[in-house]
Amino acid sequence: MMKKILLILLLVISLVFVAGCADDEPEMPPPEDPVTHLFIFDESNDGETYTVGTGDQIRLRLPENPTTGYEWVLDIPDGLILTHWEFVAPDTDLLGAPGTRIWEMTAAEPGTYTLAAKEIRQWEDDVEPVSTFTLTLVVEEGYTPDLPVPTPSPTYVFDEHHDGQTHKVSSGAVFQLSLPDQSASTGYGWDLNVPEGLVVLSEDMVPPENAMPGAPAMRIWRIKAEMPGTYQINADLVQPWEGGGRVDEAYTLTLIID
Repeated sequence: MMKKILLILLLVISLVFVAGCADDEPEMPPPEDPVTHLFIFDESNDGETYTVGTGDQIRLRLPENPTTGYEWVLDIPDGLILTHWEFVAPDTDLLGAPGTRIWEMTAAEPGTYTLAAKEIRQWEDDVEPVSTFTLTLVVEEGYTPDLPVPTPSPTYVFDEHHDGQTHKVSSGAVFQLSLPDQSASTGYGWDLNVPEGLVVLSEDMVPPENAMPGAPAMRIWRIKAEMPGTYQINADLVQPWEGGGRVDEAYTLTLIID
């Protein structure tokens, strides 16, 4: 009987000792998640090439104005995975103000990939896109950026309330100019003069929201600030058939591109 009690006691002591040794072992830290980065691109990155790492997040933002019927169609190659896309409406009540189309992707596989987008009216066949965009991404395993990732330049919206004013715009940015147009009812339309250094990307007419006779439409230009400098945009409200006749209204906007 004493031998049996002694055997049980030794067994209990052994288990306690083993448990104590197990508790003394250092705990292994949980595996760390790989570090990923967020790269943000916009229209100012058109035609450029960037290196990103596998697993990095890519966000592309392009201005889009559904009131004109134009929308962006993006071709995403294999190796990049689309995780989210949306349209963000403009934060202004200005008629014809552009919103922003946003795509979010993951760089899944090493390789070189080109994102290609075109701005079109999808119901129109055999028509050249009003705007195009390309961005080349070189995806490398374990890549860590040495420099800050690119950040988007702002989108600017100007209208008749900015007449005679001066504003700063980032070089490479695309901005919008909207002016009320009554050419359908009065015959007067805007004659826009844009100096070199600024490039008109598109011009559209947005019909009025109400059907009241004489309600103005909105003439909308999308313009790219290509070169640094100071530029003045001039617009005259004229009847085209008058051939240099009376100017009913004039508009000026001075832009400092830096």
